[in-house]
Formats: sequence, C-alpha cells, structure tokens
Amino acid sequence: MFYFIVNPHSRSGKALNIWNELEQTLKNNNIEYTSFFTDYIGHAIKIAEDITCRASSDNHIKLVILGGDGTVNEAYNGIRNHKYVTIGYIPTGSGNDFARGLKLPTKPPAALKNILNSTKTIQLESGIMSTGDISRRFAVSCGIGYDASITHRVMTSKLKKVLNKIGLGKLVYAFFGVINVFKKPQTSAEIYIDGELALQQKKFYFASIHILKYEGGGFPFAPHANPSDSLLAVTVFHSTTRLGFALNLIASMFTKHVGRKGVTTFQCKACTVKTSKGNYMHTDGEGWGLVSELTTSICSDDEFINIII
Repeated sequence: MFYFIVNPHSRSGKALNIWNELEQTLKNNNIEYTSFFTDYIGHAIKIAEDITCRASSDNHIKLVILGGDGTVNEAYNGIRNHKYVTIGYIPTGSGNDFARGLKLPTKPPAALKNILNSTKTIQLESGIMSTGDISRRFAVSCGIGYDASITHRVMTSKLKKVLNKIGLGKLVYAFFGVINVFKKPQTSAEIYIDGELALQQKKFYFASIHILKYEGGGFPFAPHANPSDSLLAVTVFHSTTRLGFALNLIASMFTKHVGRKGVTTFQCKACTVKTSKGNYMHTDGEGWGLVSELTTSICSDDEFINIII
C-alpha cells in the first residue's frame, strides 16, 4: 500500500494534471494506494502525522510526496515513528533541490516508475531549526541572510507564478538573486559551531545550513554535505565587498567558491547565527520572516527517514 500526499497547487496548479496522469498508471498496474490532497499551508503536516502515527514494526508505511520542496518540508514535520516510514518523492516544484540533491528522477513519470520498481533506500537525516518560539525541521537547507531574503521576495512575488506557467520558475531565484546582491542591508554576525564562537564578521551576507548540497533551484552552496553523516554542512559568505560577494556567488554556481576569500565552511552537530540586525530566514525555501538569532541542529539517529532512491 502506498500513501500519496499530493499538492495540487504546485507548479502553478499543473501538479493536478500530473497527478491525474500518474494515477492512471497506478490503476493500470493494479497498485494499491490511497491519496490525500493538501488544501492549505501546513496541511501536509497533518496528513503525514495522521498516516505515520500508525507506523510500527508490523506496519511499515510507504509515503509518497508529490509537490515541491515546501511540500517535502511539511511532510517531514508531520512524520512520526520515523524508522518505520519510507519516503518516495515526485518533484513538481520550481526549485526541486530535494530531488537534485539525492539525484532522484526529476520527471514525474520517471519518478513514479522509480518508486514502484526501486529496491534501494538510504537513511536520510534532517535538520532542526529554532528561533524564538518557532521550531521546524528541514530536509534540504535552512538559511539566514541573503539566501532567505531571496526566498522572501520569491514567495511574495507574482513573477514566480508567471515563470512557472512557462516552465521557467527557477529563473525567479536568479532574478532576485542579482537584485539582492546590491540591495540587501549590511549586517554583522557571530557564528557559533557546536557551542563555540568560530567566526565573527562585520560584513555578513548569509549562512546556509545544509542537509543536501543544493538550494535556490540548483546552487551547490554546500558541496561538502552528506545527508547520512549526522552532521550539518554550513557555508558562510562574509567579509568581502559586494562585488567580491557577487564573484563568490558566481563561483558557487560551479562549486568553485569553497576556499575563496569570504567563504567559510563547517561541519557540525549544531550551528547558531547571531546578527546585529534582523535578517530573513528560511527552511527549505519557506520564509519565516526577520530574526536576529537562528539555531540549528541535526536530528537524532532514530529520526532518520528511509528514502527511495
């Protein structure tokens, strides 16, 4: 039995048509399944919780997510009894960094075929962010500063919907990325790694904390990320001029940013970022507003999730 969580609104509503085609494949192959549609923000959390609260050693749950990285994030935050749950993913978002980071098929028919036929799984960790009274898991990345400010502008812009309709949704990240290089307010920051002050900078651009390698529709900010090593992969951009920052961003497109002036990387169990001014923050591309302190940590070993690859 497969349980499907379907976000019919992803890819500007095209996901519903995609699901209808995939459902026909399930019926043609006599696959036993149940589907659930998300109706509002946060709905996938409740659906995933309702499904997986019944998971046990005698009742292993196969949960398939059809949507974007945000839908994956919600499902992650609803999953219970982690070791008895196996996840399959059919990407229909604009960024699809979860699929890209795990090298999963990006075309929905191929992704479904892989889920139905693959015998391979990996155990995938998740991160946990907290700030103020907010706590949230993340499957791909969490960030504060420049990258999150782009997320904020993308999520509040009509341009994303327009570009999604013509299959160019991920270009909106590049568009706002260029603008924000020169418009983001300057701030200072302190970076604490596993409880110790590791970096203090007057010019802070952003900190990106990763489970998987990519974010923002394919930027490999954390090439050192290993999704099964029980460690966060942290990349901090800092200290250079705005032009230098822009050059480091360009270098990151080709995984050439590590080791350059103004880029520092860490691997750790926990990371805290304290900034002198409020900065936007995100988890898996979903914005959470302005904060001046962000703490992240890795999940416990018994909360790893089995992922079909």
